[in-house]
This record gives sequence, structure tokens and C-alpha cells, in this order.
Amino acid sequence: MPTFPIVYFSLFYFINFIKKQTFKYFSSLMMYVLQSMKICKTVQVQLTEQKDKLVETVEHYIDAMNYTSRYAKQHKLYSKNRLQKHIYYDLRERFGLKSQMTINAIGDVASAYKGKHKKNRIRNKSVHFKARSMRLNYPRDYSFKDGDIVSINSLYGRLKIPYKIGKHQQAYFDSNEWDIKSAVLTIRYDGIVFLNVAIEREIEETSFLNKDGVVGVDLGINFVAVATDTGDNSDFYGGGKIKYFRWLYAKHRKNAQSKGTKSARKFLKRIRRKERRLMTEYNHIISKQIVVNALKRFESPIIAMEDLKGIRKNSNKNKKYNRMLNSWSYYQLQQFIEYKALERGIPVVYVDPKYTSQICPKCGHKEKSNRNKKIHRFKCNKCWYETNDDRTASMNIRDRAVVPRYIRRTRAMCQLAP
Repeated sequence: MPTFPIVYFSLFYFINFIKKQTFKYFSSLMMYVLQSMKICKTVQVQLTEQKDKLVETVEHYIDAMNYTSRYAKQHKLYSKNRLQKHIYYDLRERFGLKSQMTINAIGDVASAYKGKHKKNRIRNKSVHFKARSMRLNYPRDYSFKDGDIVSINSLYGRLKIPYKIGKHQQAYFDSNEWDIKSAVLTIRYDGIVFLNVAIEREIEETSFLNKDGVVGVDLGINFVAVATDTGDNSDFYGGGKIKYFRWLYAKHRKNAQSKGTKSARKFLKRIRRKERRLMTEYNHIISKQIVVNALKRFESPIIAMEDLKGIRKNSNKNKKYNRMLNSWSYYQLQQFIEYKALERGIPVVYVDPKYTSQICPKCGHKEKSNRNKKIHRFKCNKCWYETNDDRTASMNIRDRAVVPRYIRRTRAMCQLAP
């Protein structure tokens, strides 16, 4: 039997395999070399007049969304186009919404169900919308006029409303560098009306080559963040004080939840808002310190962080990441670090965090028993290198930033304007 066809096909598959591997390598390398980015902020504008009309408009909008949600669930219509075809005129007549408001309401419902589909969380009940907020498109639904006036589409037509804003925030609107995007009209719990305006600008493509230092940042529970650079300099952020406040708020939450009274629920909401404000303030401080320290030590650094996206919940194997995935504050801190870094021309990369607390950064030996979680120490069972366990993770994150196969793209994000 001739062996030529077998040899030919074997060679053919081998060449194809080499092509695929080469393509994968150079694809990851190109992602690592050059990256085009946009950054965005959210500027908060306080509206001072005609609140009743705005509140009524938002409430009609939310009622329309909940009606659409029930209709979508009942008829199993989760596509925006199909929903719009079936319910558009009914919504306009029933709730008195303007054309674009109706389209936005349908789009918001479709987006909510799309997210539920991705997470496989569509159940028997329809999605219910509680937050008193309404999406507005620029400039069709809202626009800015001279004299600190904003024109907003409502049930009563276009309302021209004075707004309050600081000089620093106003500079974003006056600048030609920032583009105004969509906004969210929000009625806060205390009745104050805000317009949260998204603004966006492009920044120059950032090369990851020719950098003189890498800073690896590990997020944790004992310390909020630990940053270690190429020179093995380490900074520990947010230790005892933040841990104390978290413990205090957790204690208050537990007490309020055990009572279950109406006053306890109000107290619980107040505690959550207070905790959120505190952690946002600390995240701003910590993220700024990390970026400033990176620029002090290097002229052209890279900041590397662990990519929490895609980590599956497993209470027995990954308690640290369960805590992070269930806490908005860790994601917010990463957003703040990324934003402040990109604004100063520092590239940010995300790496696979797997085993970063178990691998020795000196000899590469991986063993679970290298780490003692109780006393927060890392001691390699092979070369006997010893240090703080969070510092070990930050060193491994730093080292992975120079290996293309570990790199994940920078995520798009927004930040509240200071």
C-alpha cells in the first residue's frame, strides 16, 4: 500500500497547525504592542427647577419599562426590534411618552433581558425596574444652552432648566477635547434631581514597548491593594482602617437584617450608602497613590492587574475571588487605577491571576502549601524565599505582564468626574 497519501496529509495537517499557532502568537503580540483607547467620565449636573415635571416623566418612563418587561416575558419577545414592532404605539398611547423616549424604554428592557440570557437567569418572573432613572440621547433628548441651561425632553415637551455645576466640571463641557454622549436623568432617594452626563475623548495609541518598569497590583482582603514594581519596591494600601470600617458596617448590617422592621430597612439603606461613599473616597485616594508612585520610580511604566472577569464562583477553592466578584468596590478600584493611569499615558494590562499566590516569584515552584493564609505569609518549600502573601501575588502579576500569552485587553470603563 503506498504511503505517499498518508505522508502528504500528515504534512498538510502539520503545516496548518504551525500556521494556527503562529497566528495566535502574533495576534497576542500585536495586542501587546499597540492599543487604541478611549476614556470617558460621568459629569454629575444638579437640576434646580421643574422637578415635579421631571419626576412625573421618569415615573411614566419606569412604568412603561415594567409594562414592556411583562409583555416581553409573556410573549417571549426579547429582541428590541421585535418588541418595538409589537408594542411601540401601545406604549406611546398608554404612557404618553415621546417617540425617542419610547424607543429608549424598549431598548433598556431588551438590554436587561439580553444580560439575563447571557447569565442564564431568565426565570418565571419578568424583570422589574425600580430605580427612578431615564436614559437620554444627546442631542435629541437633551442639550446644553448658554447661561447654564439644559434643555430636556419630557412629557410636557422640551423643558429649559437651570443647572448647578462646579467650575472644574464645567471645563469638560467647554473643552473641545471631550465629546458629550448620552445621559441618565436620576431622581435620588432624597428627591434631588441629577443629570449624569457621559463625556468621552480619545487618547493616543499607547505602545507597550520601550517601557522601563512594570508595577504589579494585587487586590486583596488583608490589604486593599499591594503594588510591587520591577525593582521589588512594594507599597501596601488600605490596611487596618478600611478593615475596621468594613467590619463595623458588616456588624450594623447584620443587626438591621435580624430585626427586619421598616426602620431597620431604612437604616440598612443608609448604612449601604455611607459605606459606598467611604469606599469610593478611599478608592480614589489609593488609585491616585499607585499611579503617582509608578511615575516617581519610572519614566515610562506599565501597570498590571489581575483580570477578575471570567473567574467562576467556587466557595471551596477561591474564597478571595468570590469576595471580589461579589463586591463592587474591587472593580471600582481597578476602574479608578486604569482611568488615572491611561490619562497620564501609562498602559494598563490585565493578566490571568491563576496561582499567583502559590507560585514562588524567585524560583517558579508552585505548591499550595507555599502560602499560609492564616498569618498572611508565603514561604517557598523549594528555595525558602519568604515574604508577605499579597506581595507574592503582586510580584507574579508584575512578571506576567511581560508574557504575551497572559495578557488580556484593557477594559472600557467610565468614572465619575472629580
